Amino acid sequence: MSVRPWLALLAMTIALRSFAAGAQHEPLPATSEAQLARLLAERPKWPIYRDLPAPELDDWVDPSTGSSTRSAIGCAGLVLEATLSGDRTKSYVTATLFNASSEPMRFTEAMLSARFGDGAYRKLGQAWDRELAPGAFFTTDFAFRDKAVFEDQRTLELALRVRSGAASPCTLGLRFQRSSADQDRASYTAYHTGELSLGLGMRLAETGGPATLRGGSRVSFHLDFAGFLGVHHGLAGTLMLDQFGSGAVDRITPRELGARPHVSGGGFLAGYIGRIYLAPWLTTAYHASAGPYVVEVTDDSDEGPRLSTAVLVARQRVRLAAQLLSVGEDWVAVGASFEHLVIPYGKIGDVELRGHTITAKLELIVTN
Repeated sequence: MSVRPWLALLAMTIALRSFAAGAQHEPLPATSEAQLARLLAERPKWPIYRDLPAPELDDWVDPSTGSSTRSAIGCAGLVLEATLSGDRTKSYVTATLFNASSEPMRFTEAMLSARFGDGAYRKLGQAWDRELAPGAFFTTDFAFRDKAVFEDQRTLELALRVRSGAASPCTLGLRFQRSSADQDRASYTAYHTGELSLGLGMRLAETGGPATLRGGSRVSFHLDFAGFLGVHHGLAGTLMLDQFGSGAVDRITPRELGARPHVSGGGFLAGYIGRIYLAPWLTTAYHASAGPYVVEVTDDSDEGPRLSTAVLVARQRVRLAAQLLSVGEDWVAVGASFEHLVIPYGKIGDVELRGHTITAKLELIVTN
């Protein structure tokens, strides 16, 4: 249901009152606080303005209204409404000023400020001038670029200071109360929803088949891409490549091969990724995945793999990443990780593949 019919009815009432007053050549009295309170109570229980820049902050929603919007009335007919919302990098206050009086209002030096329960103070934007006809309203958004200021806060007070004509400045205030005892981490954590990482390292330890395959190279490379559904949880895919060298070729097959034969493994794995923000610039993550992995013997001939086998493997990885620099709202980060690869079965030539590898890597990470 739209609020426009309510606004139209209010404007019509104001116009009729103004006409009657003009005919009698008597000025209208200022709208009383009690009248404004009744006016605010009688209108629908949703904000005048709903085109928010982001979803509302759930843990600041008032259970009785289903909205984070708070309202205040005063200053001879001025209604202030404010709503809290947030996206992955910023939190917002959407403020609406509504002229509920029967006279035009012209504001100068209007300024909105915020004070949190722990005393943290923010001036929201610059002072502005505005003129509102009876029944008119306007809305503006203010961004908190440091979302972390909302952490552990229980209250937030907004103060609107306005001057109308030669009158003394008037201050209109309202108060937000966090409605949930459990904080929603998304309401105070700036986070990214996607990342691409390049990892390069070496296998530190191998058992079983991977130890048998080792023959001169322990290099391991991966390309990871992840998408997060919120602050903590997401899905990720990995393209990986392991080089084992040439030392194990004779153990795999007695066949005569071309020049420079070598053994490698590669695969595509997909699975779950979870992360924790230890600080605004520091994260730790856990990635569990599984998928097909191919071990093959190749040489310098144009015949492709001389011998290969495919198996299903599982991998788990833990990573610590720190922001190196920011590009707009995104990160370039560096990370260090440890991986555990499990090959549960399989055989290539005369070598059983079942075994484990432990790999350490350095990573370059780009987020968005």
